[in-house]
Amino acid sequence: MNSSQKHALKSLARAGRTPQLLARKCRAVLLASEGTANNAIAQQTGLSRPTVVATRAAFAGGGVEALRRRQKRKRSHRVLTPELEQKILDTTLKTRPPDATHWRVRTLACHLGVTRTLGMESGNVTNAATPGGRFKLSNVDEKSRLRPLTAPPRFCL
Repeated sequence: MNSSQKHALKSLARAGRTPQLLARKCRAVLLASEGTANNAIAQQTGLSRPTVVATRAAFAGGGVEALRRRQKRKRSHRVLTPELEQKILDTTLKTRPPDATHWRVRTLACHLGVTRTLGMESGNVTNAATPGGRFKLSNVDEKSRLRPLTAPPRFCL
């Protein structure tokens, strides 16, 4: 950190009209430049440790201006492929779960090794119908989604 950045951070942290979150982030970067640990910075500034880490990374990448911008969350991209979507539909339409009359979201997710949080890009699975009429998939709404997992969900036995 150069002296002009340090001066800008100090003036932002002390200014009365600086939003509190920005002032805290400036104080966090100043404390980090003095060699203070992230946990201690979090306690002194009232920020969470992940926010301190993200603030330090933002400052390292973009300087003082990066602190002024709203930080975007890093979200993984959707991984529902057409093949997986077809597998979900085939399973729900052509098979029955053991000891049940219809698939529930969680039992289907456990059976296929996916979570229920990924959005179905071609629509909700409840819109599908069997050749003989309707089919029912319990507990499905806009918030119940399916997403592949690297490990089985905790609720699967």
